Amino acid sequence: TDIAAMPSKQRKAWLGLLENAPKGTTSKPTAKWRKQADPLLAALGPETFATQIEHWFSLIGSNATARMQERNASLLRALVWYASLLDRESVCRALANAVEGGLRKLPAGGLYASSIAKACIAALEAMPGSAPVAQLSRLKHRVKSPWGQQEIQKALATVTRRSGMTEDELEEMTAPTFELDRDGKLCRQLSTLRVELTILGTREVELTCYNENGQQLSKETKIPKSDAAEVKALKNLAGDIGKMLAAQRERVERLFRTNRTWKLATWRERYLNHPLVGVIARRLIWEFTTDEKTTTGMSRPHSGRGEEALANAQFVDLDFQPIVVNDTTVVHLWHPVGKNVDEVIAWRDWLESRQIQQPFKQAHREVYLLTDAERNTRVYSNRFAAHILRQHQLKALCDARGWKYEFRGTWDPGDHAGATVDILQSGLRAQWWIGDGGDDYSPAGVALHVSTDQVRFYRTAEEIREDVSEPLPLDQIPPLVFSEIMRDVDLFVGVASVGNDSMWNDGGPDGRFRDYWQGYAFGDLSATAQTRKAILERLVPRLKIADQCSFADKFLIIRGQLRSYKIHLGSGNILMTPNDQYLCIVPKQSVPAGDGNVFLPFEGDHMLSVILSKAFLLAEDDRIKDATIASQLKR
Repeated sequence: TDIAAMPSKQRKAWLGLLENAPKGTTSKPTAKWRKQADPLLAALGPETFATQIEHWFSLIGSNATARMQERNASLLRALVWYASLLDRESVCRALANAVEGGLRKLPAGGLYASSIAKACIAALEAMPGSAPVAQLSRLKHRVKSPWGQQEIQKALATVTRRSGMTEDELEEMTAPTFELDRDGKLCRQLSTLRVELTILGTREVELTCYNENGQQLSKETKIPKSDAAEVKALKNLAGDIGKMLAAQRERVERLFRTNRTWKLATWRERYLNHPLVGVIARRLIWEFTTDEKTTTGMSRPHSGRGEEALANAQFVDLDFQPIVVNDTTVVHLWHPVGKNVDEVIAWRDWLESRQIQQPFKQAHREVYLLTDAERNTRVYSNRFAAHILRQHQLKALCDARGWKYEFRGTWDPGDHAGATVDILQSGLRAQWWIGDGGDDYSPAGVALHVSTDQVRFYRTAEEIREDVSEPLPLDQIPPLVFSEIMRDVDLFVGVASVGNDSMWNDGGPDGRFRDYWQGYAFGDLSATAQTRKAILERLVPRLKIADQCSFADKFLIIRGQLRSYKIHLGSGNILMTPNDQYLCIVPKQSVPAGDGNVFLPFEGDHMLSVILSKAFLLAEDDRIKDATIASQLKR
């Protein structure tokens, strides 16, 4: 319909271009096709082509319910091939969007358009410059499909070999700027409007329009026709910035698994002063080593708070004293492993007092040290064994955190490898044993639940001559690597455990997991939950409901108008006084922290927001309108 509505000359050019669609299913252009393609693309105009495919590619996978028809796939593959002929950043972003759309999982299983995704990945692999590499890096950190990840990793390996760099260096050097300024803003003057794109925190990108008088337009205001196309393009750009920001945040957090260092000038260019990555880097704590002396510090804030406090790029320590650096200074990402407890607490105070929200847990990051039980078992940890997890959720978490995990199902012979992750810089592989969790299966034969077992570590480096199939003693694993791997496993359990599901208070199918649910839902706090408790103990006194709150062991106590409530700080489940009657409240997928003025010291802890939301709700239990909740309060 888009082509049918075009002027005659433009429509003819598009139809001629599409008639040169590839035959078969090959993902890479042929020489014969290329010979015909160049004049057809020139006739249409590269600018016209690029603008149109940005829109079309953004639609791939939306509302997908069945696999793409082959005729449509053939036409789209032609567009992908034409796109590979253009050296434009916007085209690379459009190709990456098409990959994500093509890899969208269908309700009945399978992928919407894997052939299109493969063609787009091949195009990004073949295209010159840094822009396609940046989009492959983005896809590496966003795509959940195992097949898609395999194709992306192969493409990245090819461009890495071609560049002569390591993959880490290549990803750092190709991070796009999107023409943002150093503070993460982009301003465009259109014919009648001024448009600003602004990164808020490290997760949101806001688009704001102003009229000729400088007045901000509401979201309901109709955009003038003369500016409509450009505003639409900027909205698409805001979406692309948001996707890349998420990928960069994930990439930077994974640096915790490495021992990576940078010379000061390199770090300034790739992190501190980078228009996109700098938004993340300026919220983190770094170690600066000059003349064999290491000082911990951050980018120097203003006297203001929050966003305003991050503008100045000098470095200060905990006492707000300037850190002396020079050309020989080496920079390293700070981690609380091995640090003095007083130092960690001091950094938490420092950040909270200035209301600087970190993009992920750093100052508040959990530390997992070797326990006596693990010293006794020597080569494996049972710390997170014997849990029942929702398998689909576990798979999604493993994909998001860079672990390899294949579904268990009716086809599984019983020798499942579990979940594994390679720590390449350390030459190590971590393995988490996963077993059967019941006999409930999806229509496709995928097990709905699995059980957890041991965590082990192995060598992966080829130059190691000893038997790499033998697990390593845990006391030989670097403490930071051990802590980060165990933190991931704790995260997987904390999110995917059926003990978090308020609907499982009856024990699930046939009540088989009643004892497990009860033990987890109201049991001892994990390291993550202990961190959450410490944060809430500092945060709650500043809330408007502070007088109604207290803490008792593993619970946040809320005194409502009708009853009192005990919210478990691990699972978020609730007991009502006086008889510990269970209260079922199913949280929404997106949960505000109850009060828009609540400052949280880091982003990403969904359960912390859930607990705060429940606390605000129950503090005014006499005003609850939800019939399902209100009926439980009267029992």
